[in-house]
Amino acid sequence: MKKLIKSLVVIGCVLAPALASAAVKSDYSFNQTLDATTSFSLVGLTSDVSVGYNWTDLSYKYKANSSGGFTNVTADGTLGWTLSNGSTSLSGSIADLSTASTGSGTLSWTALSAGNYILSLSGNWVASKTNIYNPQNVTLPTIGFTSTASATNVVMAPVPEPESYAMFMAGLGMIGFIARRRRNV
Repeated sequence: MKKLIKSLVVIGCVLAPALASAAVKSDYSFNQTLDATTSFSLVGLTSDVSVGYNWTDLSYKYKANSSGGFTNVTADGTLGWTLSNGSTSLSGSIADLSTASTGSGTLSWTALSAGNYILSLSGNWVASKTNIYNPQNVTLPTIGFTSTASATNVVMAPVPEPESYAMFMAGLGMIGFIARRRRNV
């Protein structure tokens, strides 16, 4: 009997640290801002521009208790854009990252004037869980561009000057005068 008790004590001493480390709760916190930037130049009077983008969300899984199953988590956050050419700046929001784990799309602008532009994507991810077991399989968020800026130049018709109208009318008058003179001869 003493031998059995000694054996159980030895096994308990050997396994206790391993069991204790497996059952330790921890806190998991994540706060990250990511940026992606591209630039493009426009020539011509005005242009319509489109740029493709994509993103993936932060995700991980954890156990709420030592014997339970894993719970998958995605982070909350926002993704926005800013377009500037040095003198003016436009901005907007693309997505609320709490509703989807990946996304893509196209940003489009119409009638941009000629110049050099910088387009920036900015995303902020926040995740926090306290008193959980084994956070693992962490997938970090990403953002980026799937295509370069494609521009379509908008050609505007030239507006004639008043002198052009005067010359046109004088020419029509001369042609009319010549036609009438030939008819009378």
